[in-house]
Amino acid sequence: MAHRFVLDSTHGYIIVRYWGVVDLAELEQVRLEIEADPEFRPGMNRVWDERDCDIDISHEDLVALAEGWSSTSVNHGRRKLAYLVKQDLSWGFNRVFEAYRHQSDVEYKLFRDFGEVKRWLPLPDDVPDPRDLLPNSD
Repeated sequence: MAHRFVLDSTHGYIIVRYWGVVDLAELEQVRLEIEADPEFRPGMNRVWDERDCDIDISHEDLVALAEGWSSTSVNHGRRKLAYLVKQDLSWGFNRVFEAYRHQSDVEYKLFRDFGEVKRWLPLPDDVPDPRDLLPNSD
C-alpha cells in the first residue's frame, strides 16, 4: 500500500500521505486503519496529502467510497478535512467525492499549499510538511 499516516491525539489531527497509484482498496484501507488505531477519537481534523499520487478509481468506486465513509461518519464526529492536491484532476475528484457524501459533519477545503492547511485547521507550527513527516516507504 502506498500510504502512511500519523495520528496525533494530543493535538487532535490525522495526516495521511499517498503516493503512486491509489485505488479504491487503498482508500478504504486508510479508513479501516484510522478507525483501528487506539489513539483515534471523534472530532480529529484531517489532512489528506494527495500531491504525489494518481487516484485511479471509477465513478462507481467513487460512489462506493463515499457511501463507505458516510456509513461510518458517526464514528468520526464533527471535523475539518483539508485535501492537499497538486493538480486539477485531484481537485475535481475530491469535490465530487464530497458531493456524494452528503455529510454536514465535515467542513472540507482544497489546498495546494501546506502552510495554508496549517493555518486553516489549525495545526501546531512545528508540524512539518507531510512529505517530510511521512516519507515514501517504497
